Amino acid sequence: MRLTLLLPVLLLAACSGSVPSADTDGPYAGIPRADTEGPVAMAQPVIPTGDPALDEFLAELAAAIDRHDWRGVAARMELEAFVEQRALLDADGSDEPAAQLIAETLGLGRLYHDAPGWSGLESIRVVTFRQHGVQTPGIAGGEAYDLIDGTVRLENGQTLPLSFTIAQRGGAHVVLVPLG
Repeated sequence: MRLTLLLPVLLLAACSGSVPSADTDGPYAGIPRADTEGPVAMAQPVIPTGDPALDEFLAELAAAIDRHDWRGVAARMELEAFVEQRALLDADGSDEPAAQLIAETLGLGRLYHDAPGWSGLESIRVVTFRQHGVQTPGIAGGEAYDLIDGTVRLENGQTLPLSFTIAQRGGAHVVLVPLG
């Protein structure tokens, strides 16, 4: 039993020392991604939503965050809004617009603002999604959204809340990027 509980910690520790690579062009240019050749961190259990496709999406997102695969996290965000907001942050003089955008989209803007660049996000050690809610369209119509709340534990032991929204686009789940 102890080995089973220790294995995810060992895998996460083995992964945390690797140097991430980054794409050089396209919408994800300069965003670090985890080495797919090495050990893969295991995410904390994800809350069951009752929707197998959403549960799988959340498990993949949690694993990407845990192993610091920021390109994988960005790829799960709504593409058009990601590109638009990244350009806006870049024009506003952000030190690292993609890192700021990812942090703020996940409700972790404090990590970026306390340590601009990727270092704030790199301090995440464990992510746990704790609560799932659904915002359904009212009488006027519209689309339904999945609301996810949870926490991240940082390398210094501090725990911070995270919160984000998911929608379906073209039959696939995506993390919504706040506009503005």
